[in-house]
Formats: sequence, C-alpha cells, structure tokens
Amino acid sequence: MSTNNTNPDTTSKSTANGERVRTLRDGLLFVTIWAQPSTKTPGRIFHSVSFERRYQDKSGAWRGTKSLRPHDLQRMAALLQQAHDLIPKREDEPSESTAA
Repeated sequence: MSTNNTNPDTTSKSTANGERVRTLRDGLLFVTIWAQPSTKTPGRIFHSVSFERRYQDKSGAWRGTKSLRPHDLQRMAALLQQAHDLIPKREDEPSESTAA
C-alpha cells in the first residue's frame, strides 16, 4: 500500500479521517494526529494516529508506505510516544473550542 506525492510534506488538512491536528516528523518518518468530532455527542472529539515512511522509487517519485525497516522502529516508536503525549488524556473531555 503506497501513496504518491511529489513532496513528502504534502497532506490535505481534512480527510475522511477527520481534521489533521499535527504531523510529527523524523527524517522520512511521519506520524499524523487526526481529530474527528463525534456525531452523537456535541463537543466530543475522537483522535486517531496514522504513520508513514516516505521513500523515492526508482523513477524518483515520492511514495509512502506503512512498512518499516528494523532501523526505523525506535525512531517511529519515539514519534508515536510524542503523539500519545499530545492527545488529550480523556477523549470524552470537551474540546478547547467548546469549553466554556
């Protein structure tokens, strides 16, 4: 499974995953935090995290993969820990924009 972008930093801000909150990067490793508003509970936000390793194929086109090489694992684990630390501890707390 791969995606094709000409620039490793290009990602749309909103997708079916929700709205991109933040993208963390270490070299060609990326972790993106997404926020998706609840359709049942106003003010409740659910978060998800996606990851990707970018590379250039033989023709020079940028591609993304969910596969990691052994030497990527510790760096990706550090990015995922940073993402974990940035996501609110309780997802049932109202978002800052809806808090009074």
